[in-house]
Amino acid sequence: MTPTTSNTNWFTSTSTKPYDRHTYKLVFPNGKHIEFDDYEVLRSYWMQHSDSWSGVHVDIQDRTDEVIDTTVLRSSAGQGF
Repeated sequence: MTPTTSNTNWFTSTSTKPYDRHTYKLVFPNGKHIEFDDYEVLRSYWMQHSDSWSGVHVDIQDRTDEVIDTTVLRSSAGQGF
């Protein structure tokens, strides 16, 4: 089957929350750094300034400020079958 752009049933969204689960740290050789919450903002900043940099890199870090819901949902009161 050849994909067509008129078929809109291929992709679904399961959440309206932002997907980005990382923070980005732009690290300079002198030890200074700039932190970004959004990859596109980091990318834009990099493209605007990187021609004058040397030895700069990006550290990608998992977000630690997110609260993960570990509540177990049960259909019974947990008293067996």
